[in-house]
Amino acid sequence: MATILSRYEHAVFAALAAGGERSFAELVTETGLDQSLISAAVQALSARGFVEGAEATFTEPVLTEEGRAAAAKGTPERQLLTILDLRESLVLADVPKLAEERGFDGAAAVQWIFRRKWARKAMEGPGSAERL
Repeated sequence: MATILSRYEHAVFAALAAGGERSFAELVTETGLDQSLISAAVQALSARGFVEGAEATFTEPVLTEEGRAAAAKGTPERQLLTILDLRESLVLADVPKLAEERGFDGAAAVQWIFRRKWARKAMEGPGSAERL
């Protein structure tokens, strides 16, 4: 089952997944988060086994093997968008089953695509199911 990341953990994880090793200063610039939030996110990601510190003059977060595998699969919202790219629309109630079959967190995916305004809900007619 996929791990649900906090908003801050997600931002740090996505930055590391997109570009590999980053300094805290680079993460501050890329994510727009305060260094203390990045530090807390790195600690939480480290506790989940997704990152580890690489020694420099101070500890730098890098993706672990598990983190690299998760990054290669893509974040849950990217995986859902890939499914949506193959279809004209998707019944919202079908997302949990599709997500389970493909091994990602459907609830997190829906949350993030709506938060980022990458998709919207639509109804095709009276009594029809909500669709993405």
